[in-house]
Amino acid sequence: MPSADLPPEKRLSWFVSIIPFLESDDLRISPDKDRAWDAESNRSLSATEWKLLVCPAAYAAARSPEWGFTSYIGVAGVGADAAELHGGDKRAGFFGYDRVIRRTDIKDGLMNTMMVIESTSELGPWTAGGKSTVRGLEPETRPYLATNGPFGLKHLDDTVCRNKSVRSNIAFADGSVRFVLATVSPATLEALATIAGGDTPGDDY
Repeated sequence: MPSADLPPEKRLSWFVSIIPFLESDDLRISPDKDRAWDAESNRSLSATEWKLLVCPAAYAAARSPEWGFTSYIGVAGVGADAAELHGGDKRAGFFGYDRVIRRTDIKDGLMNTMMVIESTSELGPWTAGGKSTVRGLEPETRPYLATNGPFGLKHLDDTVCRNKSVRSNIAFADGSVRFVLATVSPATLEALATIAGGDTPGDDY
């Protein structure tokens, strides 16, 4: 959530801003929007485990004795600095620390624009801004979807998911959610990560 008085990693995350739009019995604590995510006034909220935000197959690994974690990351575009880019940059994605986008800014098409991607790397509190909840695809970390990659998850528990392949749950700007397998090329994911990059994703997703 924007706050000129706090650095991005101390701000409340975009997840906090959508609480009023989601039906959940888990959250009855109102955030203190003027304070950091780990401020005393927000500690109860930040310590709450919100199961909706953790992949069931990764729930045990993501649990923390202090904070509620999330497996899902807002896609900021391409590059380590993607979250800091202005909306007109060709590498900019759906999310950013301070930028505001409109539907008309998504020139690559809603169905070709990732909003949220699953991760098992560098997981952080769901209430925390910064890299815990918003990050870009960094080309030096290719392949993106891999057992030890920055995104994707190897689903090993048959009671949760019968398909044991490495893949990622991805939410797109058109409201759809798709399983994308690790066979997807880095170039396709990078094309999907931007809102107006002008590049066409491949047919491998």
